[in-house]
Amino acid sequence: MLDIASPEDDQSYREGYEKIVETLKMMKDKGIFIVPGTDLGGAFFYHRELELYQQLGYTPAELVKLATYDMAQYLGDENLGSIARGKLADFFLTQLANFSQYFRYFRDSMCDSVILRGI
Repeated sequence: MLDIASPEDDQSYREGYEKIVETLKMMKDKGIFIVPGTDLGGAFFYHRELELYQQLGYTPAELVKLATYDMAQYLGDENLGSIARGKLADFFLTQLANFSQYFRYFRDSMCDSVILRGI
């Protein structure tokens, strides 16, 4: 493993991460809307962030709703966030039997079909 931090710094980072998770769990438990997204940019980081949200107690199905419908509602965009006639829809189809495998499946780019802008 690459040595990029001293053992003390590594311990501090781990403790800081645990504090962030603890705080976000408390926010979720109190019903505070947590807006997913990252300053790092790019879909990989966004999907990884959503995957980590499972540590807060979200189910994979709740995370898909949070990242799609809930975000569209938060942004006030009625054309996004759900699949319906006349709406813009980017989505993919899979043959997963267990929805909890969603994030690994998506990360490995093994989608069966992709729909962009409803087409």
